[in-house]
Amino acid sequence: MTIRKLTAMLAAALLLIAGLTPALAQTPVLHLGDGAPIPFVVGWRSRLMAAPAALPGITGQVSLTWKQENYKSNDPQPNIAIELQNIALTDDALALFFRAEYPEYLPLAYGTAQLSYDWALPHISLGLQGKDYLPIVSLWSEGRPDGERAVLGMRVYTLEEPIPDGAVLLLGPDELPLRIDRGGAHDPTRAVVPNQPVTLEYQRYQGRDTGQEFTVKRVSFGPFGNRLLIVNLDKGRDTAFTAFRLRDDAGQPLPVISQGSTYSTLASPANPVPMHNELWFFGGENAAAIDLIPIQTLQQNEPDFHRDELPLDGAFPATITLKDGSHVTVNSVQVDESGFHVSYITDTESAAASFYPGDAQGESLSDKLFYVSSNSFDQRERTFLMDGLWMAEHKGQPVARVTAEDMKAMRTLLISSFSQFYEKPMPDLAVRVVLK
Repeated sequence: MTIRKLTAMLAAALLLIAGLTPALAQTPVLHLGDGAPIPFVVGWRSRLMAAPAALPGITGQVSLTWKQENYKSNDPQPNIAIELQNIALTDDALALFFRAEYPEYLPLAYGTAQLSYDWALPHISLGLQGKDYLPIVSLWSEGRPDGERAVLGMRVYTLEEPIPDGAVLLLGPDELPLRIDRGGAHDPTRAVVPNQPVTLEYQRYQGRDTGQEFTVKRVSFGPFGNRLLIVNLDKGRDTAFTAFRLRDDAGQPLPVISQGSTYSTLASPANPVPMHNELWFFGGENAAAIDLIPIQTLQQNEPDFHRDELPLDGAFPATITLKDGSHVTVNSVQVDESGFHVSYITDTESAAASFYPGDAQGESLSDKLFYVSSNSFDQRERTFLMDGLWMAEHKGQPVARVTAEDMKAMRTLLISSFSQFYEKPMPDLAVRVVLK
């Protein structure tokens, strides 16, 4: 036996005595709460972080690089250089912070609008060792420019269940391993795990009975916002996750940022499938309980929605009262070369309001101003965001689809709401989830 082989055997034996296999000892480690700098947040205000001051306690530095193909069919650039820099983790969400550099140009679908940088972020493969996939519920993205061909990005994956200490993430096309060390983490998340079973029987749609079975698994208030996680039993047709509005025990509405509606195409009454869905919402931190109020969707009979008119030369914030008594408050409206941008809040949820450009007479300009709508939110400001984007892109160069004269014609903002006509809250069926 050579000295080299003997040394290797002794090293392996020492690792086994220490409780580590040689493969595990060679796996890079993510030390959460290490205090390392996070390039993405330097000089940048993220809209996806509800509590940015908590970020150092839940984040660790990473040093992994690779090149990958671009999975977007409309942009065939190969060999995108990825540098994974940091990872944040709570029991509700995992966030990747990385830099992506394109070989030719940065694809900006809508000029310099924020959505362009969000969409410029390439897909990153993410898995969990020992599982077929990483069990996630939703994905949020935020990007910022870093030179002419690169973008800094944050991808937030919301989780079906917490990732345990010591688990190994698999990253990139080559599934690079990274072991999680949560020993130094400081996560300020406050959570309640009621595991509350619920059965609802009602007409979700007029004339159609719906049976819904679900479990309120978790309610949490953390660095990425406020979340209500639900596991519903999908039985196929008509049992997709029920739409809800939220309010606290004092009767105050809790605006819903986003609500999942995932379902299984394999589900049937004979083969029910448990599905994870979630509601992210503003407020409720001091509530003793939260009520989930089911919504009945009414039949659509009106050919057009009523649109309220809001002059752009008036004072902001400005509040519009809808037919159902709910409110939309527009904080600001900005019109620039990339489109028009609305910051607003509603009593119910972001999807409750729609916005359109109007002329001085309150007539719609939607047929004259070609734009694409995009909706998002700002966790720190607790506002919803809507962008009407009229800037396009061709091989890295912005292409204007609206002239300066066209933009000047936009003098009003037209506001409508599907919910005020066709969604009926059913408070008699409210489900109360006790938090305290």
